[in-house]
Amino acid sequence: MMFKTNQFDMILMLIIVVDNNFRNIIVTAAILEDETETTFTWILQELKNSCNFTSTCEQYLTKALYSCKSS
Repeated sequence: MMFKTNQFDMILMLIIVVDNNFRNIIVTAAILEDETETTFTWILQELKNSCNFTSTCEQYLTKALYSCKSS
């Protein structure tokens, strides 16, 4: 769940992962104007395009993209 808390009524979206040592790492931070499917799909696609993922990470991200599109 995201909350609009700033004066511009925009949303801060953080994508956080857990590494092998159980530490949290912020992978992506984005300031959003809306919470539409198109916006989330675009963010996940840009994350996938900009990073050098291992095949396992890429499979999870691709699955997230397809589940976002299908719902």
